Amino acid sequence: MPKDTEIPSQKTIPDTYGYGQIFAFSALDGKTSFRNDFVGTLTAKPVGIRFELKKPVTLYFDTEIQDCNMVTSDTIDIETIFGQLSLVYKNCHTVVGISPVIPKLQSKYRIKEYGNGTVCGNGKTKLVLRYSKTECGYRFALAYAKTAKAAKKEADSALESDFKDIKNKRLAFYLQQRLQKSDYDKLYLKCLSVLKGNIYSPEGKIPCRFTTPDRVPHKNMWLWDSVFHALALKEFCPEIAEEAIEAVMHCQKKNGMIPHMMTPYRVSRITQPPVLAWGVWKVYQKTKDKSFLERMAFKLSKYLLWDIKHRDHNQNGLPEWKMEHNKHCRCGECGMDNSPRFDNAKKMDAVDFSCFLANDCLYLSKIFSELKDGKNATVWKTCNAEISKKINSLLWNEQDGMYYDLYHTGEHNRTASCASFLPLFCGIADKEQAERLIENLKNKKKFNSPLPIPSLAMDDKQFSSDMWRGSVWLNYNYLIVQGLKKYGYHAYAEEIKTKTLSAVKKWYETCGVIYEFYDVFNEESPDKLLRKGVKQQYPDWRMHMHAICDFGWSAAITLLLILDK
Repeated sequence: MPKDTEIPSQKTIPDTYGYGQIFAFSALDGKTSFRNDFVGTLTAKPVGIRFELKKPVTLYFDTEIQDCNMVTSDTIDIETIFGQLSLVYKNCHTVVGISPVIPKLQSKYRIKEYGNGTVCGNGKTKLVLRYSKTECGYRFALAYAKTAKAAKKEADSALESDFKDIKNKRLAFYLQQRLQKSDYDKLYLKCLSVLKGNIYSPEGKIPCRFTTPDRVPHKNMWLWDSVFHALALKEFCPEIAEEAIEAVMHCQKKNGMIPHMMTPYRVSRITQPPVLAWGVWKVYQKTKDKSFLERMAFKLSKYLLWDIKHRDHNQNGLPEWKMEHNKHCRCGECGMDNSPRFDNAKKMDAVDFSCFLANDCLYLSKIFSELKDGKNATVWKTCNAEISKKINSLLWNEQDGMYYDLYHTGEHNRTASCASFLPLFCGIADKEQAERLIENLKNKKKFNSPLPIPSLAMDDKQFSSDMWRGSVWLNYNYLIVQGLKKYGYHAYAEEIKTKTLSAVKKWYETCGVIYEFYDVFNEESPDKLLRKGVKQQYPDWRMHMHAICDFGWSAAITLLLILDK
């Protein structure tokens, strides 16, 4: 094996190659570019990377994989039938590597080959591939720039770079973070890889590093996603955890509203679940950075006051989500886009909104108490108590032993979903109510699926594998597990954690990917499940969106569950 391709033999390093894995340069290693991102996803056949520009450009290699040494979000090192194939990001617009065969480009862009190189693209999109012969194959560099001249200059420079040094720097991150004696050590580093690959550097109106659920295809920053990312980031990179939340707060409007989706250049007009105060407190518990609390406290107050003022239209003390006309996304504000809860698009007091709001009021009270502001601590603790009381008096259904949304006509929307169990997470249910909720969780006709916890009760006529109409979402599993522990159901919480981790590990080892959502029966590959009404024979997000590959909060929650074990 050539010296510049060697990496230490480490059984813990992620090494599963598969379709759809994110390949991207991280802000942990240098400056990124949101506006002119150069990010790829792995292809299965041929072996290579499809760079997701306006028109895709695939860097591919005419060979087949025999074994993998390392497959992360920015480094690939594999054995092929012709020899070693290894590549890594040098910077946000340049990939360098070695290959046993001549690397090639494929695209609907115009491609022109010349000597030891290829120019691809048109307009403001130019890529230049350069390669040179070595004793063991070819060194190559692929650069992306606004002009062919600039791309060629960068590619030529990259060919002369110290490839081994660049790769070892990327590898060092994982060697420093790996667990000791864990059944999930490789999966843990895979989670780190996903989280690392989804970090952007400051740009535009966002003055700090920020996170995205997935560089492809979503790319943007989301409110509650960022909080889940921060919960995991605090375990290995606390300063990024703070920045992930502060980035969201930098997009707050003057009236206190925080959009559900943000970029360095624009924001959306709806909001998302209020989980920021909870996230701030959890990050603070790790960092003990009181200045972080000081920067966040009154911004959080403004946001929760905005929720209370603008999302309680019937003035009964419980908030409602803003509805949309899109049948596949009736409630993007809720985050549960296509849940049957919203099929009839009627206004209702929302059980999840109410619980998240009550919970954030409680954690904002903790924040003010930590800052020795007793007056505001009391205000928000009282607010928590008032909302909690309303949840129990208006949203509890004694007959079913469940919490439901409440139509403004006074009737419960008896669509049982994973949101019905949030009163456990928030500590709102009393002992008897908790017992009734656990009965429903353990009911094999409802929520006790082979892979718990379905996002919709299995006996509901609308149950399917289509996103929030039945599939398993790891963020809700995490929230419910935390709730079970609050009420002393530790063994049951452990059972759900174990089944969740087992499923994520299974599909990672099979497909190389951590997915957006999972099959409740744990039988079908997640990228084959329905996503908003369409089932694809072969996954390709440009044809129709499938369960997102290397999804941020799934990686974050998996990491947290591993550490919890």
